[in-house]
Amino acid sequence: MGNRDIQRKYSLRKFKGVGLASAVVGLFFANGTVEAAVTSNGTNTPTIISDTSKVESAKATTFTDDKDASKTFKVDAVLDGGVTEPTKANINTGDTDGNDTVNFKSGATVNYKLDSDKSLLKTETVEASTGIVTTPYDKKGLASDTDGKDYRESTVAKTGDAVTETTGKKDTVEANNKVYEYVRSEVEGTDKPTYDKTHFNDIEAPVSPEGMHNKLGEIDYTKTKGKVYLVEETADGQYGKFVEASGVTSDEDAVAKWKAGEATAKEFTKENVTLQEGDTVLVLDKDTYATTNTVERKSKKTGTNVTYVAVKENIYEGTSTDIYGMTYAILRENYTAIKDIGDDNVFGTADDNDKNATSNGAQTRKSMDVFDLSGREDKYSKYLQKTPDLDTSNASVKDILKDVFATGYRVVDFFTSNASKPTDIEAINSVKTNLDNKVDELVNYMKENNIRVGLSNGKVGFYVNDTSADNDSSKLDQFENKVRDVSTVLDALPIIDKVKTSGVASKEEGQKYGASDADLFPVSKDVIETYEFTTVGGLVVTTNTKYDRNDGHDVIWNKYPVNTEEKIDISNVTTPGSWGVTVADDKNQATLTKSNREVKEWEPSDETTTDTATMTKKEIITPIRAYKVMGEEKPTVTHYYNLKITKEEAGTATATKQGSVVIKYVTTDGK
Repeated sequence: MGNRDIQRKYSLRKFKGVGLASAVVGLFFANGTVEAAVTSNGTNTPTIISDTSKVESAKATTFTDDKDASKTFKVDAVLDGGVTEPTKANINTGDTDGNDTVNFKSGATVNYKLDSDKSLLKTETVEASTGIVTTPYDKKGLASDTDGKDYRESTVAKTGDAVTETTGKKDTVEANNKVYEYVRSEVEGTDKPTYDKTHFNDIEAPVSPEGMHNKLGEIDYTKTKGKVYLVEETADGQYGKFVEASGVTSDEDAVAKWKAGEATAKEFTKENVTLQEGDTVLVLDKDTYATTNTVERKSKKTGTNVTYVAVKENIYEGTSTDIYGMTYAILRENYTAIKDIGDDNVFGTADDNDKNATSNGAQTRKSMDVFDLSGREDKYSKYLQKTPDLDTSNASVKDILKDVFATGYRVVDFFTSNASKPTDIEAINSVKTNLDNKVDELVNYMKENNIRVGLSNGKVGFYVNDTSADNDSSKLDQFENKVRDVSTVLDALPIIDKVKTSGVASKEEGQKYGASDADLFPVSKDVIETYEFTTVGGLVVTTNTKYDRNDGHDVIWNKYPVNTEEKIDISNVTTPGSWGVTVADDKNQATLTKSNREVKEWEPSDETTTDTATMTKKEIITPIRAYKVMGEEKPTVTHYYNLKITKEEAGTATATKQGSVVIKYVTTDGK
């Protein structure tokens, strides 16, 4: 630069608390970014972990490249320097964190047959023993509160008798208006209990962890028989993809086979998987963490010829979330009787009719969806209008659905009332139209799939108008998915900036932001609110205050430049301020930089201090639970009988003398 004068433009804020003649400027910057490239636990600084034994998911840190937002990665924890890296995603140490249970029962199909021709007299199902499998589990390690459960050794408690030839045995049986006497019995099949079914996504199968873990909580791989399904658990009780394997011999072998098949792995759903008796489900947990090198600090001081000019400043006041989405709860309830809305789809008309819940002609209890709107967001919002309670006595199906999505309609109304730009108004109207269309589509979907609206015990319920109960649950599940899809149209709402107040800042406020002569050179002030809505993030309101003074009031400093630079190492990456981030192309490493700039008029000098740290992403995968797939077949006990002849059936017998019998006997004394 030589001795040539240069001009630097700084905002009024940089002179806070001091006059222009003696300004000290402290500036943290991160590669010119506006939003934080590091987010963790509600801050823009990595949360540093020194103890990995039990780390909450809130301690996770996300790194986003400053220039390319698609380059990002998230880790469950950032380890402090020198911390021992974890060897397992979950560990069995100390006290357990809870117990899981699986119930089972033993029983048999009992046939009663005629011994002579093996014809069936009648059949019964007889229960024998019952029991429960109790498995302690741990939730430790990284993301301990949201990760899956790590099982320890199971215990089995059993009551009742086993299935034998005596199961269901009766001395006599009645059938065909006749009585039959017991002759003999036989047993076919093995006495194997049947287990309550466990859900893996939409897969429902009888499984048990009994015998699959030893006393140390380790998986006994000698018990992994049949097909072995290596399944990733994305969150507690939620499953992602799977790899089918065989001959798995250890934790390390399981991880190696998972990685070998991960590229072509499919989702663990019933569409892709059919679990058979003897198969093994092996659940894998994956944790991620980052290690960091020593933070390197470089400091550079430069003296220059500088001209300072007061320029525009936008002061970020804060962001608040008013609502978080379309809050309603879909409750699956039962009904025995319901008042149907009728074919006109309007309550309070002549075609309303009462219906009983039946299945194949028999009275039963059936399922319906009830919407709980007590927590609907517009009731508690400070920005949205409140929706009055719906009078269902004369409401239509469309009215009821619009009431479910009332918060969405109030959001559209709010954006409409605050929009001024023609492009924004056009976008909002399009969203309103699409929302109405989605509701109409839902009404048509209900007609096509025979889903009706009715009243049961004063509650509005959506139910399947079908005499068979077999597919009610499936149809209601599909209906619920269609309902949840409606609100997604709100994601197209534009971001709106609205000036709430405008005027001249007070002398005191101008001085607060650096204009010591605000009485001579006024500072304008605009308070701006920005409204943004997404179904994921909710209604977010950001407030900014814009100060503006550009009056040519210049301060000129003259001094020949000097340059100095030094380098030191520090250990702390948690110092305040925003970090700039550069993420590697493979998204496994991030370079963090943070700079502080200080300008001193009395030297004059311009000093920049830059901290640099490298975060390296690592992952650890561990099998945490093993289940064996159990059978569902029951043994068969067959009891054989002959027809019993009564005295009445035999009739009266007569006898005639045919001869005589002489009986000789000897007494005990030989006579």
